[in-house]
Amino acid sequence: MVRHATASKRPYSLVRAYVCLGMLCTRKGDLDQSISLLEQALDVSRTWSVIDWAADAKAHLGHAYQLAGRLDQALPLLEQAVVETETTGNQVGHLWYLAWLSEGYVEAGRLAQARERAQLAFDVSRKMKARGAEAQALYSLAASASRQDPVNAEMADGQYRQALALATELGMRPLVAHCHLGLGKLYHRTGKREQAQEHLTTATTMYREMGMTFWLAKAEAEIKD
Repeated sequence: MVRHATASKRPYSLVRAYVCLGMLCTRKGDLDQSISLLEQALDVSRTWSVIDWAADAKAHLGHAYQLAGRLDQALPLLEQAVVETETTGNQVGHLWYLAWLSEGYVEAGRLAQARERAQLAFDVSRKMKARGAEAQALYSLAASASRQDPVNAEMADGQYRQALALATELGMRPLVAHCHLGLGKLYHRTGKREQAQEHLTTATTMYREMGMTFWLAKAEAEIKD
């Protein structure tokens, strides 16, 4: 898609191609490649006023920045994407971007805002029957509960398990692996070593099978710890 759109000089198609390829690289954890592609998507959308995909480029780039630890760049882009998709036809995208913004707020230590955004994503996805977005919102809710001090272990455990069950039903294997990693970290933090080992081993196996090396390294480090 990128090669064809570049050769035919079609900026709209090029932005779409960059976003889709960048999304795949982010999912795999190839963040350097993902950020490069998504920065190009945003540049093309701004240069050629490709309005339809501008918010998507911002959201996916913000998410990649967040995973790379570049929160000062991630949060403004995610916040803009959430605002811009709120009143457009991209309702399901809006729900995913709310969940990603919640995860960015978790990393920034803004836990009340993180929970508020994830809860909104969950409530609206339930009303819309957008089940994939619902699973992601449940994961984001669990992530915020697991980072509280003291940790809200019961709430985090329940929400991770709800997200895990729904993601399993829908065949969302990357999210299934993330839920196992989240549960492993939660049990490790609360001193449940056997349960932690079980979930971390499952996450490690799944990440290895899917070639998700960025998260594989995180799961392996948690096991060693």
